Amino acid sequence: MSTVPLAFDLTFYSLIVSLHVIFAVIGLGSAFAFPFIGALAQKNPQHTTFALEVNYTIIKKWISPMAVLILITGLYQVFDGPYSFGDDHWLDISFALFIVYMGILGAITTPGARRALELARESAGGPPPQEMIALIQRNAKLGPLMGGIIIVTTFLMEAKPF
Repeated sequence: MSTVPLAFDLTFYSLIVSLHVIFAVIGLGSAFAFPFIGALAQKNPQHTTFALEVNYTIIKKWISPMAVLILITGLYQVFDGPYSFGDDHWLDISFALFIVYMGILGAITTPGARRALELARESAGGPPPQEMIALIQRNAKLGPLMGGIIIVTTFLMEAKPF
């Protein structure tokens, strides 16, 4: 474990751990607002395009970059810290869950959010296209799964139960 001292009696390792937690809270925590944004758009359909723009912007410019930083800082902790793959099963499960999360984010929800926004812009003033509705519904159905992954992973990282 790296013991290069920093200001305030921090080690580089403890700084990385802190950044990892900060990235997780501010990056992944923002996704928990999506159901509220969606509910407001349902009540006010004239704002659907704006709601889709907000969601896509948060995913693309906030959640995705933070997920990469979470991965980098997490891997640093594994290679320079007291925990290791294979020995700490909570870590194995957490890492696997996070890879699943990133896969869903990169392969399904981000492209779906982008396409739904494109369709909303194309149909401005007209009825919503069925493809757009289907994409919104698919991403909305994946939301609880992705939120569950965040919650379970956070629990495992903090409790280290096995």
